Amino acid sequence: MAKVIANDDSDKMQTWAEEYYHQFKSSTMSKYVPKSGVIPDEKTAISIAVSVWKPIYGDEQIEKQKPCQAFLIDGNWSVLGTLPNGELALCLN
Repeated sequence: MAKVIANDDSDKMQTWAEEYYHQFKSSTMSKYVPKSGVIPDEKTAISIAVSVWKPIYGDEQIEKQKPCQAFLIDGNWSVLGTLPNGELALCLN
């Protein structure tokens, strides 16, 4: 599906995005998962977690809990922040 849509036409862009989403979801590509997984490594897991946390907790709180660590457990990433006294706190699973 190749369409050219002006960037300032958000109604057409949303319509195109919805059409593309439904076509993709019904295709075999929607079931494709890379060998390394959707989140391939610790660095990516932490980056995604921080992106999710920032609008919720704010930059200052995120900075207070650095460094973060991520662990792959049973195919799922758990991202942990470090509390000021050195203890770990589970932040995202």
